[in-house]
Amino acid sequence: MHLGEMYRLRSEWKALLLYIMLSGISGAIFGFIIVTGVFYITFWLAPFIKFFTLFIFIIVLILKEANIIKIWLPQNHWQIPSSWLFHSKVVNMGIWGSVLGAGVFTYIPYTSFYALYIFSGIAFSPIYGLIFGFVYGFTRALTPLIYVVLRNNQVIKGDNDPTNILNLRGFNKPINIIVLFMLLLYSVITMIIIYINN
Repeated sequence: MHLGEMYRLRSEWKALLLYIMLSGISGAIFGFIIVTGVFYITFWLAPFIKFFTLFIFIIVLILKEANIIKIWLPQNHWQIPSSWLFHSKVVNMGIWGSVLGAGVFTYIPYTSFYALYIFSGIAFSPIYGLIFGFVYGFTRALTPLIYVVLRNNQVIKGDNDPTNILNLRGFNKPINIIVLFMLLLYSVITMIIIYINN
């Protein structure tokens, strides 16, 4: 491997690592802000009322996922403008990671994003917003990273290749529904425990 190739690979890995790191950090920051808001809006409510509210919220989200009802959820259908990405590859990936990791600036296709933030604010303390937000931002960075690595190693031959990770998006909806049902079950069990203990 010649020197130019080594420099290019080092630059690509530096850009990818910065992308992942800033995705996680911006996710943690915005997760903390959102969960703190939910926590301070609901901390004064009785525990049963909090979990009953969570239960109703998740039922509404499940109905939305099943296309039975339509509700508005806060999000932007915004993409990073190409005019922002005129810097070096490392800086561009840093910008990209900062915006995408936060989750609130761009399109959010699945309702479990909202359910998990609301759940964290009701069931836990704001510190969990940091943790969940970091995990969210980090995992949001993983899909394109895996795609790039597989494509560069010629595991994926092109956009129509059945092994293309972008063709696996259909699996996201069932996973989203499973997460919602798990949160629903958690809220029901918690309400039962609260009821029994009172």
